[in-house]
Amino acid sequence: MSGRNLMNNQIIRILFYNAIVSGLGLFLIRNFFNSPFNEYLLAFLLFGLVIFDSVLSKKKLNYYGIKKPNKNDIKLAFVLLALFFPISIISRVFFPNFDIFYAKSLGLDYQNLSTFLIFSIPIAIVVEEIGMRSLLQSKLSSVFSDRWAIYITITNFALIHFGWFFYVDLTSFLIILFTVLAYSMFLAILFYYTKNIFLTITTHLLVNVISSFQIVFHINNQIFYELILWILWGIYFILLSPIAINLLRKGFDSAKARKLENVSDKLLVALLSIFSLLTILFLTFVV
Repeated sequence: MSGRNLMNNQIIRILFYNAIVSGLGLFLIRNFFNSPFNEYLLAFLLFGLVIFDSVLSKKKLNYYGIKKPNKNDIKLAFVLLALFFPISIISRVFFPNFDIFYAKSLGLDYQNLSTFLIFSIPIAIVVEEIGMRSLLQSKLSSVFSDRWAIYITITNFALIHFGWFFYVDLTSFLIILFTVLAYSMFLAILFYYTKNIFLTITTHLLVNVISSFQIVFHINNQIFYELILWILWGIYFILLSPIAINLLRKGFDSAKARKLENVSDKLLVALLSIFSLLTILFLTFVV
């Protein structure tokens, strides 16, 4: 088979996977509020597509980001996590009512926070990351440049969340769109550098867990605990954002950008301790 035919087959396969992922994503959002949806089945379906494509393309699973993370990849995930802070706080400061709407839509409160964090958020993130990263971004990178693969993945991720438009006003929808685009950009870059789906899942999960705590604190007028959360996350941002920004400035193709010698293990342990302290505060004084 000629190179042109191979590329055409790849593009057709990408469009097919994109239709499945996007269609299921829109269906999930449109039905999330009104009826139960078996997201575990969706996760298995998407993972099945990864296996299917692996057999069809004769690719190993590490091509799809399914591999053990190394030490440097874990550091990179912690570093890029800092960049999510300004996105979240901008939304909180300028559009505080969105938290109330979001919590009401999902039925999120103290009573079901633990269930939400343990079951709903993790599986939803697994679904999104397998669909966006393992299936789409990996395949796009084999046809287009890595840069364009990131751009297309970001756009596609935003389109999946377009279902929110049916439930919110225009201002709230624009907030969601801005947040989704920014989050997706950092996750796509993380996957580009590490080619590890478990790290994007972990980073995505950490951001959503922090955001869930913040929303619950906010809607219940627990301003003190919310302030502690913002201060701790702000410290995290101040310490690691210069490294993250410098990392991104080196460009997509810089081998040096993958090395993080200036991020010591002790610093990462200290930063992880900050979030552990936040969890202890929540369990001790709130639950």
